[in-house]
Amino acid sequence: MSPEEVEHDLTDFEDQLEEVAEPVFRYGQKGITVPLAPAEIEAAERVARSEGSDLAGLLHDWIVEKLNEVLRARQPDTAK
Repeated sequence: MSPEEVEHDLTDFEDQLEEVAEPVFRYGQKGITVPLAPAEIEAAERVARSEGSDLAGLLHDWIVEKLNEVLRARQPDTAK
């Protein structure tokens, strides 16, 4: 069998796997630390859970939403 024909199943390596809490691979992304008070973190976690998201996903969405809002507001009005 040639290397191109070799198929692997993840269960072949199950005894070598370990669970991790953080993402292992991040391509083209930078991480930042945002200082928040414990009460702010707890409130954001509650909102995230209520939306079926996790904290990082919620904060990412909020930041992208706000960035888009600010960038749209700064664009010149070309509808005239």
